Amino acid sequence: MWALAGIAGGLEALLTMGCTSPDLGRACDPGTPCPAPFVCALASDHLERCMRTCDGTETVCADGSACLRLSIDSNVCYLGGTVALGSRCATDLDCHRTGVCVATVVGAPLRCRVGCNLDGTRGCGDTQSCVADAAGGPAAFCSP
Repeated sequence: MWALAGIAGGLEALLTMGCTSPDLGRACDPGTPCPAPFVCALASDHLERCMRTCDGTETVCADGSACLRLSIDSNVCYLGGTVALGSRCATDLDCHRTGVCVATVVGAPLRCRVGCNLDGTRGCGDTQSCVADAAGGPAAFCSP
């Protein structure tokens, strides 16, 4: 019985790994730093919050949020801004957590679009394709 309880506990821990952590989105500062794998980064509400790190080689994190470069050595799975998908934006920080701010064609206004990974690890729906940002940025997005 004890062995089964240990296995069940380990399985539960394995199943919830990568799911929402109580530290995700929590306010932070130098006095209350974030535990690894989180970093303290500026959120859309202008507060420093704990966000999961990402390597920056892909547009979308495993949880579906956009992987954004905040500095030369800091990429985070961004908690998201307040601009809806399809709406005009100024930067990636504006967009909903699954969105990136891209130009769909050169010279077009920037809009929040669902992010995707060009390598296929995070694709688009059946009627969409994953394409690179027309403005030459690092982001990829789903396009009809």
